[in-house]
Amino acid sequence: MRKYSLFAIMALAAIVFISCDKDKDDGKDVSDSELTGTWIGCQDEYHYPIVTFKNDGKYEWQWGGIAKLKDTGKYTYANKEIRMTPSEYYEYESSDFIKVDVPEYFSGTRRCKVLEINEGIMSIEVYGDYFMGGEDEYGFPYTLFKEGTEQNITQSDLKGTWENYDEKGNVTERMVFDGNRYTWYIVWGWDGAQLEASKTVGTWSVSKGHMSLDPTDTWYSYETGVDSNNKTVYNYSTVDPKTLEAEKWTKTIYSPRSSTYRVYLSGGKLYMGSIVLIRK
Repeated sequence: MRKYSLFAIMALAAIVFISCDKDKDDGKDVSDSELTGTWIGCQDEYHYPIVTFKNDGKYEWQWGGIAKLKDTGKYTYANKEIRMTPSEYYEYESSDFIKVDVPEYFSGTRRCKVLEINEGIMSIEVYGDYFMGGEDEYGFPYTLFKEGTEQNITQSDLKGTWENYDEKGNVTERMVFDGNRYTWYIVWGWDGAQLEASKTVGTWSVSKGHMSLDPTDTWYSYETGVDSNNKTVYNYSTVDPKTLEAEKWTKTIYSPRSSTYRVYLSGGKLYMGSIVLIRK
């Protein structure tokens, strides 16, 4: 069986953390109609889960992206936690999945803490997965979209400002939709480090539950240089914590890449891939 590198495991830790309000379910088992079906992770991510829950208590879990791993078995749901006990494991070879032995570092049970669930969205934290090296203390967060629940979202539905916040209420992300143009701010450093920001502008469209972003320019609130010892130095510009505008923006020399996100609206939140934004 193939062994996966530390790089592959660490890549999962780079996933954008999910911000959630009070859980929508009450801790009891969800109904078959809510959980049964196929749930697909954000395909803009390096690795993403695809999981099917059947009404006979069986499941199929697959890692999409470059991983292409699969396991099947039985699941239970109680107290906001889905527990999956695999009975068979598969790896993708050439053009199909083949059955393999039990992976290393696997405790025997994958746990998914359910943070939020409704008819089209499920936010979870995954523990104990063998692809994650059997990590059982730290949960890897994912947003899953239920197959067949695509919404007919229009540009007018999203017009305005959407934000995300850290636990202290600081704005970490702001997306402004104005006509077919968008401005996207990302801020970091609220923990006492140097406050930094990026700003991207471009055009956007939305159709059949998917949003396409076509950026034209990206700037950063700092610029790099080289000191007398030939070491890279950073010259930071002041970032206004309210407007998120930098005193001086430095345009990147790299061409921004277009991207597509699965989007869903629920309870004043915009689920955009693994990103959760709240209408301002």
